[in-house]
Amino acid sequence: MKYLTEKIQKPTSWNLLYADDFALISDSIYEIQERVICDPKMPIRTKGKVYKTVVTPILLCGSETWASKKVHKQKLHTTEMRMLRWAGGVALKDKVRNEHVSFKIVPITEKITESRRRWYGHVMCRPDDHIVKKCLSIATKRRGRGRPQITWMTNVRKDMQ
Repeated sequence: MKYLTEKIQKPTSWNLLYADDFALISDSIYEIQERVICDPKMPIRTKGKVYKTVVTPILLCGSETWASKKVHKQKLHTTEMRMLRWAGGVALKDKVRNEHVSFKIVPITEKITESRRRWYGHVMCRPDDHIVKKCLSIATKRRGRGRPQITWMTNVRKDMQ
């Protein structure tokens, strides 16, 4: 049966985007961007739902295992604020502060800290012979001169303070 329908079926030419209790269907992802995120007629609540369900998971993908530096956090914050300004229709030349553009959304750096703590808790609950827990106790090589490199464990210790 699969062989018979393989020649007839073609890939779909539309995209489907879910956000909580509604679904958006269009021909391209850019059309969804223009119709939802950039549309001034679209309610802020809808834009917030799309942002929380689509944009935030993409930005935070795998962040619980990053050994992030200040530079990385600043770039993520800048990206987040650009997206929020874009959704709100606020330009930089309007001279509106970031605190007024945030739409009551938790900053992305706090979400990274939260996910890192959650991952650390999962690792600590594992048995002592589990490979992930063993990796935390691996001895590192002697470092040279200069400032020590930022590791995942140093980030976790800083998050715990």
